[in-house]
Amino acid sequence: MRIDDESAGVGRAVHGATRGRRAAEMPRTAPPTDRVSLSSAARDLAWARAAVGPLDEVREERIALLRPVVCAGDYRVDTPLVARSLLVEELGGLVA
Repeated sequence: MRIDDESAGVGRAVHGATRGRRAAEMPRTAPPTDRVSLSSAARDLAWARAAVGPLDEVREERIALLRPVVCAGDYRVDTPLVARSLLVEELGGLVA
C-alpha cells in the first residue's frame, strides 16, 4: 500500500506501518508566503498622504468666496502670514 504524505512534501511516498515514523523524521518546511514590495515612489506617496491627512474635507463656502477673486486675478497671498502660520502649526506654538 502506498500513501502520499502531503505534509512531508509533494512526491514523497510513505509505506504502510512506517508512515508515522517517517513523517516525523522528514524535515518540514514552512509553507510559501506571499510577499509585497513597494517602490520608493509608492512609499513616498504613502508618507505624503499620511502627513497631509484626510483630504475629503472641502470648505465649499470658502471656495465660493475665493473663486471670483481668483478668476478676476485679484487674489494676493500674504506670504509672511502664510509662512508664520505654517511655522506655528509645525512647531506647536514655539514661534509666537
